[in-house]
Amino acid sequence: MINVQIDIQNIGKIQQANVKFDGITIVCGENNTGKSTIGKILFSCFNAMCNFEDKIQAQREREISSVIRKSLLLSRSLISYSRLVLEYCAFLETSDENLSEEYLSNFLRSKYSDLKDAEINAIVKGTLEKLKIPNKDLLNEYIYRYFLDVFCGQIKKVSSGRKESKVTITFKEGRNKISFYANHCKIAQEVAITHPAYYIANPFILDNLNENRFHFTQGNNLNGNVVSAILKSEEEQAADKMTNIFDSVSNKEKLNNVKKILKKAYHGKTILKNGLYYYQEGTSAFDFRNLSTGLKAFALIERLLESGKLKQKDVLILDEPEIHLHPEWQLIYAETIVALQKEFDLTVLVTTHSPYFLEAMEVYAKKYKSEEKTNYYLAINEEENCFMKDVTGNLEEIYQLMFNPMQKLEDMENE
Repeated sequence: MINVQIDIQNIGKIQQANVKFDGITIVCGENNTGKSTIGKILFSCFNAMCNFEDKIQAQREREISSVIRKSLLLSRSLISYSRLVLEYCAFLETSDENLSEEYLSNFLRSKYSDLKDAEINAIVKGTLEKLKIPNKDLLNEYIYRYFLDVFCGQIKKVSSGRKESKVTITFKEGRNKISFYANHCKIAQEVAITHPAYYIANPFILDNLNENRFHFTQGNNLNGNVVSAILKSEEEQAADKMTNIFDSVSNKEKLNNVKKILKKAYHGKTILKNGLYYYQEGTSAFDFRNLSTGLKAFALIERLLESGKLKQKDVLILDEPEIHLHPEWQLIYAETIVALQKEFDLTVLVTTHSPYFLEAMEVYAKKYKSEEKTNYYLAINEEENCFMKDVTGNLEEIYQLMFNPMQKLEDMENE
């Protein structure tokens, strides 16, 4: 569990919000009140900044590989090119020296005697050009692109005008602040983020496990991040059976505790046949794409757990998960969420506008003794400005708002 508070100003639909995350955070409210915006911000902050130095290093290596490819003559073999890329990038990463033209040129000449002077000069100049850009500038651009993608090009609140748009994430150890401008952003970072976020907006994304597989192994966007994680885990474990083996063994008991709850709805088991996922119950097996919408919701959680990608202290975001579930299964899903948080010490965000699902979350939080780690917020829309009101400890205002439609029907019936 990551104990943080996120302060938001003029992002998406939200004018001002202060939301605390230290276990389960539940955001309730009517449609069009900014509930989903909270999830998108949490997802973008954690996923974009999670181990960003590794991402930047990997991109530098790709850029330098491109420099080498363009610098070498066409007569070079693929084998010699690949070897040069690997050894040269490893040298750059481990070198403690101040990288100069002379230093890099000497290395290339001593290591690869068949390189021509023109090739060496082109490689060295291209390398130094890529290396001179600071990590901080690259992070600013990456964060901006990430938010831009998640918010479909509209990060700033439309009516905010020239007001600053920003997100501040406060940890115990310090804070990270992202400020957005017309076409860029600046980040002031004090705390490294090492845990990813997983976002589930609807169960239909499960279908992509059995279609468009290549597309989802290439990216990690908002809609495909869970499927992408599952498929990558499948590839990694196929390539190396030791992948995630320590996590799998240590999480076995916790996983079984959660699966006991899942089995109340997900009675069968998942099998992989001819590269496709099937749900098997008894002697019948169904392609995941043919499952009922409700069963897809549980299958998605089951796959995320079994893949080994969801680990201790990760972030899980569930946007209105109750929509496609029968009331009976809403209870099972609510218990699954609470049990997941407790067993894996997750940071969980749930958005909902169902009084039944909210009550189920409240009851199971008490059952699992997680009340002190459960926060409740009411999303409010006033004159096109969305706010988040902390109602932890007093949920009457939420229930009253949610039951208003039923009261209207009752009044009509009485009339």
